[in-house]
Amino acid sequence: MKSFQPTPDMIRAAENVFTAQALHDTVESIVKAYQTRILVEGQWPVASKLRDAGIHETIDDPSKSWFLDEQAFQTYVTRCEEERINAGLRVSKPGNCPLLEAESTLRQAQYVLIALMAPMTKISEADARMFPNELRDQVVDLSLRLLAPYVRDGKAIIQALVGNKSGPSQMEVRHA
Repeated sequence: MKSFQPTPDMIRAAENVFTAQALHDTVESIVKAYQTRILVEGQWPVASKLRDAGIHETIDDPSKSWFLDEQAFQTYVTRCEEERINAGLRVSKPGNCPLLEAESTLRQAQYVLIALMAPMTKISEADARMFPNELRDQVVDLSLRLLAPYVRDGKAIIQALVGNKSGPSQMEVRHA
């Protein structure tokens, strides 16, 4: 059996996934904390049309914020934007959710990794996009386990990112 020798792009893609995962986890803890706090403080009930359907509860879970009526939801979104700014979280466009942007960045990094690993795994990016999240995550996890011995340590990756004055382009890799 041939020994595995990853390409530089494969290694960089793995580093990008690790970096995007760390960013996601950091942003998630900050955003979910302020979202939950805002909902608890607001004590908003579900929208009246849902109450008519028999759902009677106060919304305190960010994943259920879409149950809010329009006015409460707008207040919630405005407060989230204020908290985002106070937390120093940057987004690509005002009004965007930093957690959703971090999730998108992570997913994009994962698909680049999957595409670059396709010669090994025989799983194309197009195929992986149709997989349930759990299966996609397994493909990514197996690829990362294979590439981890070749990846720089976290400090070296951060230094490369911080040392690069042009910003995020350091995370870019050529797509296979």
